[in-house]
Amino acid sequence: MSKRSFFLIVICLQLCFVLTASGEATFSNDVVISDDSVNFIILENYSGVDAEVLRSGLDVNGDGSVNSSEVDDFVDLFLDGRKYQYLGYILLDNDEMALSLGSFNMEFNDAEGNVNTSDMSVKVSVDYRMNNSLTKGDHNLWVLGHPSISDMKVTLPEGALLLSYDGIESPVIGSEGRKVVIEGSSGIRSFMVDDRLTYEYAVSIDFRISQFIADLSVFDNFFSTHHFL
Repeated sequence: MSKRSFFLIVICLQLCFVLTASGEATFSNDVVISDDSVNFIILENYSGVDAEVLRSGLDVNGDGSVNSSEVDDFVDLFLDGRKYQYLGYILLDNDEMALSLGSFNMEFNDAEGNVNTSDMSVKVSVDYRMNNSLTKGDHNLWVLGHPSISDMKVTLPEGALLLSYDGIESPVIGSEGRKVVIEGSSGIRSFMVDDRLTYEYAVSIDFRISQFIADLSVFDNFFSTHHFL
């Protein structure tokens, strides 16, 4: 089993706090690649039964209410024991570019109060550090997906050229200044492993860094989906 496949299984089991059959949880991912770092923000929105189950997990003393100390204790335990699973959430250059956790933060919103079905959210911010800066040439970004990720946004390094992408549904290609931006929802991609067709919920993006840096904002009308399909 490859390292990527191992992390795919582990994170799918552990990353999402609760996902019930009700399907009342949605995620959004925002990935920004720089020359020597990757900033990753996950926003998880819970409602209905999913929100109630998550609050029950936070309610350690079982009194039917979640207080700030219980939320803080959960965050501390998570940071101590489980944050490193996020090292497998994003891979660069087929894991040849080593990533380390520069910073990791978790914030709960509207979690305190009675254990009920009202809306709540969890925001996770991760800053990955590269062991080396991205060099001129071709690179690949791999991001673990999930069917509940309804909004996925990836921003390439300044001046990088988008070569191809896979695993993004309803893609929209645009730009922010000299940075290419890919947006859509998490989808299924297929690829070959040992001559066998394999499927996974993940995003794979190939891009190129060259010495030439253009102002991509002048090409806004060019960045339509059909140019890359």
